[in-house]
Amino acid sequence: MAALVVYKGRPALAVEKGDRLELTLPDGARVRVRPKDVLWLHPGPASLELNPPEGEEEAAWELLQGQVVDLKDLAELARQRGSLRLVRDGIRLIRAHPALRRIVALSVLADPLPYALLFLFQPYYQLAGTPAALYGLSSAAAAALGALGARSAFGLERRLGALRAFVLANLLPVAGHLAMAGLAGPYLAPLLFLMTYGAMQIRYPLIAALQNRHIASYNRATTISVVSMLEGAHALAMKLVAGYLADIDLRLAFGFLALVPLVAVIRFPLKVEQLESQELSAVEGSDDPRNDD
Repeated sequence: MAALVVYKGRPALAVEKGDRLELTLPDGARVRVRPKDVLWLHPGPASLELNPPEGEEEAAWELLQGQVVDLKDLAELARQRGSLRLVRDGIRLIRAHPALRRIVALSVLADPLPYALLFLFQPYYQLAGTPAALYGLSSAAAAALGALGARSAFGLERRLGALRAFVLANLLPVAGHLAMAGLAGPYLAPLLFLMTYGAMQIRYPLIAALQNRHIASYNRATTISVVSMLEGAHALAMKLVAGYLADIDLRLAFGFLALVPLVAVIRFPLKVEQLESQELSAVEGSDDPRNDD
Protein backbone atom coordinates (compact mmCIF):
# COMPACT_ATOMS: atom_id res chain seq x y z
CA MET A 1 0.00 0.00 0.00
CA ALA A 2 1.55 3.27 -1.16
CA ALA A 3 1.52 6.40 0.97
CA LEU A 4 1.33 9.94 -0.41
CA VAL A 5 4.37 12.12 0.29
CA VAL A 6 6.04 15.27 -0.96
CA TYR A 7 9.59 14.93 -2.27
CA LYS A 8 11.48 18.01 -3.44
CA GLY A 9 8.22 19.91 -3.86
CA ARG A 10 6.55 17.20 -5.93
CA PRO A 11 3.96 14.56 -4.97
CA ALA A 12 5.12 10.97 -4.87
CA LEU A 13 3.99 7.52 -3.80
CA ALA A 14 6.12 5.91 -1.11
CA VAL A 15 6.58 2.22 -0.30
CA GLU A 16 8.89 0.97 2.47
CA LYS A 17 11.86 -1.05 1.20
CA GLY A 18 13.93 -1.99 4.21
CA ASP A 19 15.32 1.14 5.84
CA ARG A 20 14.58 3.22 2.75
CA LEU A 21 11.53 4.44 0.87
CA GLU A 22 10.98 3.68 -2.78
CA LEU A 23 9.26 6.65 -4.37
CA THR A 24 7.24 6.68 -7.56
CA LEU A 25 7.26 10.16 -9.09
CA PRO A 26 4.56 11.66 -11.37
CA ASP A 27 6.68 10.94 -14.47
CA GLY A 28 6.98 7.26 -13.50
CA ALA A 29 10.59 7.49 -12.34
CA ARG A 30 11.55 5.63 -9.15
CA VAL A 31 14.09 6.69 -6.55
CA ARG A 32 15.12 5.45 -3.11
CA VAL A 33 15.39 7.97 -0.29
CA ARG A 34 15.57 8.15 3.48
CA PRO A 35 12.26 8.58 5.38
CA LYS A 36 13.44 11.96 6.69
CA ASP A 37 13.83 13.25 3.12
CA VAL A 38 10.06 13.36 2.48
CA LEU A 39 7.04 15.13 3.92
CA TRP A 40 4.30 12.65 4.80
CA LEU A 41 0.82 13.66 3.65
CA HIS A 42 -1.41 10.57 3.78
CA PRO A 43 -0.79 6.95 4.85
CA GLY A 44 -2.61 5.66 1.76
CA PRO A 45 -3.72 3.89 -0.23
CA ALA A 46 -2.98 6.76 -2.62
CA SER A 47 -2.74 7.43 -6.34
CA LEU A 48 -0.95 10.02 -8.44
CA GLU A 49 -3.92 10.22 -10.82
CA LEU A 50 -5.04 13.40 -9.17
CA ASN A 51 -8.74 13.80 -9.95
CA PRO A 52 -9.96 15.08 -6.58
CA PRO A 53 -13.70 14.92 -5.90
CA GLU A 54 -15.56 18.16 -5.58
CA GLY A 55 -15.52 19.50 -2.05
CA GLU A 56 -16.27 22.65 -0.12
CA GLU A 57 -12.86 23.60 1.13
CA GLU A 58 -13.86 27.06 2.36
CA ALA A 59 -16.78 25.64 4.35
CA ALA A 60 -14.49 23.03 5.90
CA TRP A 61 -11.97 25.76 6.75
CA GLU A 62 -14.64 27.85 8.48
CA LEU A 63 -15.74 24.87 10.56
CA LEU A 64 -12.17 24.23 11.67
CA GLN A 65 -11.16 27.81 12.56
CA GLY A 66 -9.21 27.77 15.79
CA GLN A 67 -8.43 24.07 15.51
CA VAL A 68 -5.32 22.23 14.35
CA VAL A 69 -5.95 19.14 12.23
CA ASP A 70 -3.86 17.07 9.87
CA LEU A 71 -4.35 17.09 6.11
CA LYS A 72 -6.21 13.76 6.15
CA ASP A 73 -8.96 15.08 8.45
CA LEU A 74 -9.24 18.33 6.49
CA ALA A 75 -9.61 16.46 3.18
CA GLU A 76 -12.23 14.13 4.65
CA LEU A 77 -14.28 17.02 6.02
CA ALA A 78 -14.12 18.85 2.68
CA ARG A 79 -15.22 15.68 0.89
CA GLN A 80 -18.16 15.22 3.27
CA ARG A 81 -19.23 18.80 2.73
CA GLY A 82 -19.06 18.16 -1.01
CA SER A 83 -21.27 15.09 -0.56
CA LEU A 84 -23.84 17.19 1.27
CA ARG A 85 -23.81 19.58 -1.67
CA LEU A 86 -24.53 16.68 -4.02
CA VAL A 87 -27.49 15.68 -1.83
CA ARG A 88 -28.79 19.25 -1.96
CA ASP A 89 -28.33 19.24 -5.74
CA GLY A 90 -30.30 16.00 -5.96
CA ILE A 91 -33.20 17.40 -3.95
CA ARG A 92 -33.09 20.63 -5.95
CA LEU A 93 -33.14 18.65 -9.20
CA ILE A 94 -36.24 16.69 -8.13
CA ARG A 95 -38.02 19.86 -7.05
CA ALA A 96 -37.11 21.83 -10.16
CA HIS A 97 -38.32 19.42 -12.85
CA PRO A 98 -42.01 18.42 -12.97
CA ALA A 99 -41.38 15.31 -15.08
CA LEU A 100 -38.82 13.99 -12.61
CA ARG A 101 -41.10 14.90 -9.69
CA ARG A 102 -43.83 12.74 -11.17
CA ILE A 103 -41.42 9.87 -11.79
CA VAL A 104 -40.15 10.05 -8.20
CA ALA A 105 -43.71 10.27 -6.84
CA LEU A 106 -44.67 7.15 -8.78
CA SER A 107 -41.45 5.40 -7.83
CA VAL A 108 -42.24 5.97 -4.15
CA LEU A 109 -46.03 5.92 -3.86
CA ALA A 110 -46.82 3.27 -6.48
CA ASP A 111 -44.28 0.79 -5.09
CA PRO A 112 -46.21 -2.52 -4.80
CA LEU A 113 -44.00 -3.64 -1.88
CA PRO A 114 -43.18 -7.26 -2.81
CA TYR A 115 -41.60 -7.85 0.60
CA ALA A 116 -44.94 -7.10 2.26
CA LEU A 117 -46.57 -9.69 0.01
CA LEU A 118 -43.96 -12.27 1.00
CA PHE A 119 -45.00 -11.81 4.63
CA LEU A 120 -48.73 -11.83 3.92
CA PHE A 121 -49.00 -14.80 1.58
CA GLN A 122 -48.70 -17.39 4.36
CA PRO A 123 -51.70 -16.18 6.41
CA TYR A 124 -53.47 -15.71 3.06
CA TYR A 125 -52.85 -19.37 2.20
CA GLN A 126 -54.05 -20.36 5.64
CA LEU A 127 -57.34 -18.53 5.18
CA ALA A 128 -57.74 -19.98 1.69
CA GLY A 129 -57.08 -23.52 2.94
CA THR A 130 -54.03 -24.01 0.72
CA PRO A 131 -52.11 -27.24 1.50
CA ALA A 132 -48.96 -26.66 3.54
CA ALA A 133 -46.88 -28.48 0.92
CA LEU A 134 -47.39 -25.55 -1.46
CA TYR A 135 -45.90 -22.92 0.86
CA GLY A 136 -42.26 -23.66 0.11
CA LEU A 137 -42.94 -24.37 -3.57
CA SER A 138 -44.68 -21.01 -3.83
CA SER A 139 -41.65 -19.18 -2.44
CA ALA A 140 -39.33 -20.80 -4.97
CA ALA A 141 -41.75 -20.25 -7.84
CA ALA A 142 -42.22 -16.61 -6.81
CA ALA A 143 -38.47 -15.99 -7.03
CA ALA A 144 -38.36 -17.55 -10.51
CA LEU A 145 -41.40 -15.60 -11.74
CA GLY A 146 -39.97 -12.39 -10.25
CA ALA A 147 -36.78 -12.83 -12.26
CA LEU A 148 -38.84 -13.58 -15.37
CA GLY A 149 -40.96 -10.48 -14.81
CA ALA A 150 -37.90 -8.26 -14.49
CA ARG A 151 -36.38 -9.72 -17.66
CA SER A 152 -39.58 -9.18 -19.62
CA ALA A 153 -39.90 -5.48 -18.71
CA PHE A 154 -38.15 -3.99 -21.72
CA GLY A 155 -39.67 -6.52 -24.10
CA LEU A 156 -43.07 -5.38 -22.89
CA GLU A 157 -41.99 -1.79 -23.44
CA ARG A 158 -40.98 -2.55 -27.03
CA ARG A 159 -44.32 -4.22 -27.77
CA LEU A 160 -46.67 -1.75 -26.08
CA GLY A 161 -44.68 1.47 -26.09
CA ALA A 162 -43.09 3.20 -23.11
CA LEU A 163 -46.23 4.81 -21.70
CA ARG A 164 -48.56 1.81 -21.92
CA ALA A 165 -45.92 -0.55 -20.56
CA PHE A 166 -45.20 1.75 -17.63
CA VAL A 167 -48.88 2.19 -16.73
CA LEU A 168 -49.53 -1.54 -17.09
CA ALA A 169 -46.52 -2.40 -14.92
CA ASN A 170 -47.97 -0.23 -12.14
CA LEU A 171 -51.57 -1.43 -12.48
CA LEU A 172 -50.96 -5.19 -12.67
CA PRO A 173 -49.89 -5.43 -8.99
CA VAL A 174 -52.94 -3.32 -8.06
CA ALA A 175 -55.19 -5.81 -9.83
CA GLY A 176 -53.38 -8.68 -8.10
CA HIS A 177 -53.84 -7.19 -4.64
CA LEU A 178 -57.53 -6.53 -5.32
CA ALA A 179 -58.01 -10.13 -6.46
CA MET A 180 -56.30 -11.40 -3.33
CA ALA A 181 -58.48 -9.11 -1.21
CA GLY A 182 -61.43 -11.15 -2.47
CA LEU A 183 -59.65 -14.26 -1.18
CA ALA A 184 -59.80 -17.45 -3.28
CA GLY A 185 -59.88 -21.21 -3.15
CA PRO A 186 -56.98 -23.37 -1.92
CA TYR A 187 -55.39 -23.71 -5.36
CA LEU A 188 -56.42 -20.41 -6.91
CA ALA A 189 -54.78 -18.52 -4.03
CA PRO A 190 -51.23 -19.67 -4.95
CA LEU A 191 -51.88 -18.76 -8.58
CA LEU A 192 -52.97 -15.23 -7.62
CA PHE A 193 -49.96 -14.84 -5.33
CA LEU A 194 -47.50 -15.95 -7.99
CA MET A 195 -49.02 -13.80 -10.72
CA THR A 196 -49.08 -10.76 -8.43
CA TYR A 197 -45.50 -11.19 -7.26
CA GLY A 198 -44.20 -11.76 -10.79
CA ALA A 199 -46.07 -8.71 -12.09
CA MET A 200 -44.54 -6.55 -9.35
CA GLN A 201 -41.04 -7.07 -10.68
CA ILE A 202 -41.82 -5.67 -14.14
CA ARG A 203 -41.93 -2.05 -12.95
CA TYR A 204 -38.52 -1.88 -11.26
CA PRO A 205 -36.31 -1.98 -14.40
CA LEU A 206 -38.64 0.54 -16.06
CA ILE A 207 -38.45 2.91 -13.06
CA ALA A 208 -34.67 2.60 -12.92
CA ALA A 209 -34.35 3.36 -16.64
CA LEU A 210 -36.60 6.42 -16.30
CA GLN A 211 -34.54 7.78 -13.43
CA ASN A 212 -31.30 7.25 -15.32
CA ARG A 213 -32.67 9.08 -18.37
CA HIS A 214 -33.68 12.15 -16.37
CA ILE A 215 -30.75 12.59 -13.97
CA ALA A 216 -27.36 13.98 -14.98
CA SER A 217 -24.55 11.48 -14.50
CA TYR A 218 -22.47 13.63 -12.14
CA ASN A 219 -24.97 13.37 -9.28
CA ARG A 220 -27.08 10.44 -10.45
CA ALA A 221 -26.00 8.11 -7.67
CA THR A 222 -26.69 10.71 -4.99
CA THR A 223 -30.10 11.67 -6.40
CA ILE A 224 -31.13 8.03 -6.69
CA SER A 225 -29.97 7.56 -3.09
CA VAL A 226 -32.33 10.37 -2.06
CA VAL A 227 -35.14 8.59 -3.92
CA SER A 228 -34.20 5.32 -2.20
CA MET A 229 -34.43 6.99 1.20
CA LEU A 230 -37.92 8.25 0.33
CA GLU A 231 -38.89 4.77 -0.86
CA GLY A 232 -37.58 3.25 2.35
CA ALA A 233 -39.52 5.66 4.55
CA HIS A 234 -42.68 5.09 2.53
CA ALA A 235 -42.26 1.30 2.60
CA LEU A 236 -41.80 1.35 6.38
CA ALA A 237 -44.99 3.34 6.90
CA MET A 238 -46.95 1.17 4.45
CA LYS A 239 -45.82 -2.06 6.09
CA LEU A 240 -46.79 -0.80 9.54
CA VAL A 241 -50.27 0.13 8.34
CA ALA A 242 -50.67 -3.06 6.30
CA GLY A 243 -49.60 -5.16 9.29
CA TYR A 244 -52.08 -3.38 11.54
CA LEU A 245 -54.90 -3.91 9.01
CA ALA A 246 -53.91 -7.56 8.49
CA ASP A 247 -54.43 -8.18 12.22
CA ILE A 248 -57.98 -6.89 11.81
CA ASP A 249 -58.81 -8.45 8.44
CA LEU A 250 -56.36 -9.66 5.82
CA ARG A 251 -58.63 -8.35 3.07
CA LEU A 252 -58.20 -4.82 4.41
CA ALA A 253 -54.41 -5.13 4.11
CA PHE A 254 -54.59 -6.24 0.48
CA GLY A 255 -57.12 -3.50 -0.29
CA PHE A 256 -54.82 -0.90 1.28
CA LEU A 257 -51.80 -2.15 -0.70
CA ALA A 258 -53.86 -1.80 -3.88
CA LEU A 259 -55.42 1.58 -3.07
CA VAL A 260 -52.27 3.66 -2.45
CA PRO A 261 -50.51 2.76 -5.76
CA LEU A 262 -53.79 3.17 -7.66
CA VAL A 263 -54.26 6.69 -6.29
CA ALA A 264 -50.63 7.50 -7.17
CA VAL A 265 -51.04 6.34 -10.78
CA ILE A 266 -54.20 8.43 -11.13
CA ARG A 267 -52.77 11.47 -9.34
CA PHE A 268 -49.40 11.54 -11.15
CA PRO A 269 -50.05 10.50 -14.77
CA LEU A 270 -47.09 10.64 -17.14
CA LYS A 271 -47.06 11.87 -20.72
CA VAL A 272 -45.15 10.26 -23.56
CA GLU A 273 -42.72 13.19 -23.79
CA GLN A 274 -41.95 12.84 -20.07
CA LEU A 275 -40.78 9.29 -20.67
CA GLU A 276 -38.29 10.36 -23.32
CA SER A 277 -34.59 10.65 -22.56
CA GLN A 278 -33.69 14.14 -21.40
CA GLU A 279 -30.79 14.17 -18.96
CA LEU A 280 -31.46 16.94 -16.44
CA SER A 281 -29.06 18.92 -14.30
CA ALA A 282 -29.75 20.70 -11.03
CA VAL A 283 -28.29 23.88 -12.47
CA GLU A 284 -30.92 24.09 -15.20
CA GLY A 285 -33.65 26.60 -14.60
CA SER A 286 -37.04 25.29 -13.56
CA ASP A 287 -38.67 27.59 -16.09
CA ASP A 288 -37.35 25.54 -18.99
CA PRO A 289 -40.35 24.95 -21.25
CA ARG A 290 -39.46 21.28 -21.50
CA ASN A 291 -40.33 20.94 -17.83
CA ASP A 292 -43.91 22.15 -18.09
CA ASP A 293 -46.64 19.70 -17.12
